Amino acid sequence: MSSGVDSLFSTYLLYTRHPSTISSLSSSINEPIPPTRPLSIQPMYMLNWLSPSTGKFCPSNLRDLSVVKSQLSTLLTFPPPPNTTLHPVSLHSYASSYYTEVFMPTLESYESSITLNPDTSCNSLIKFDIAKEQSLKTSDLITTGHYATLKFGRLKIPRDVKKDQTYFMSTVDNFDRVFFPLESWLKNGRKGVRESLHDVGLGEYDKKDSMGMCMVPSGESFEDLVREYAEGGGDEEKGGGDIRLAETGERVGGWNSNSKNPVYYTVGQRVPVNGYPKKLFMLRREGNGDVVVVDDTTSDLLYSSELECGEFNWMGGEEGGWARGRIRHGQPLIECEYRKTEGGGVKVKWKKALRAVAKGQICCLYDDEGYVIGGGAITWTGGEIDGMAKAKSGDNDRSV
Repeated sequence: MSSGVDSLFSTYLLYTRHPSTISSLSSSINEPIPPTRPLSIQPMYMLNWLSPSTGKFCPSNLRDLSVVKSQLSTLLTFPPPPNTTLHPVSLHSYASSYYTEVFMPTLESYESSITLNPDTSCNSLIKFDIAKEQSLKTSDLITTGHYATLKFGRLKIPRDVKKDQTYFMSTVDNFDRVFFPLESWLKNGRKGVRESLHDVGLGEYDKKDSMGMCMVPSGESFEDLVREYAEGGGDEEKGGGDIRLAETGERVGGWNSNSKNPVYYTVGQRVPVNGYPKKLFMLRREGNGDVVVVDDTTSDLLYSSELECGEFNWMGGEEGGWARGRIRHGQPLIECEYRKTEGGGVKVKWKKALRAVAKGQICCLYDDEGYVIGGGAITWTGGEIDGMAKAKSGDNDRSV
């Protein structure tokens, strides 16, 4: 768990044996949980980032752990239901695995102009793999504060569609013995998670949502980490790289050791160039460090109608057909047609052309009932867009 309101409220629901939570839990394990059945809750705190330069955990993680301990102490003042035990938080470090399995592959992907999602990788490789396997050695099941639903072992969009986190878990291949207590809860609004925490006098109910990448310590930015570890591209003899227009090849600017590293940029993102009269948007980064841009955010060059994922985590619907999908967390679902490829991946054709689809991004598909069909990293994007309607930027791209 973390010090966020979602983890705290999930623990509260279990500790107090909230009726709806126990009912959902009974359905999840397919057996009744009577009041006389013992319920033992072991909170676990994951430390994923150990600074390679100092060999220490970042202070913000340690402060967060201190808050968790304080929250649990407060929760223990609540009279527990019979046969219910809440243990002190246990600390587990996965920093070594995180560094080799998540951080370095993410960094290498950025250096190769591929946009991997580290939070998705963390879920599939750490939280619901290594950490889950360790936890289940001494537990019957694990719970997390994610907003997601599991039905018949399949991942589904939860009640709170605004907080839906199924996109980040679409590459997890096994949800056996996993339970999400918040599947039927809204985070905000009347009788939501925040208001309920306030009503019982527990925790920082108004704490802001965590929006950062899970490898980035509080007080730092992803750029700080890239600056420290990335090689960053660029021709050393030139002292940097050029910024060129895609249509004409004209050089409109450049970058050097004092500029923002082009590794930071992804497709469709604005690239500032001092003195240039128009806004520029990245199309691609060349192997020599040059950045190719367009001067129109709606340029056809930024749009595509098809994509392919070489590997795809199938959860259902392998026969292909029509679906809805997204390539970024939180964007509205876009209608598409898909089919399974011979290699087990997926080929997707969108009903509307999408802007700034990048290799490495996760494509997640859903059926009409909101069940996740599967998810995978994009390995190819293209297709003709002549005559196609373009999805509004708000429908598929929030970087503009």
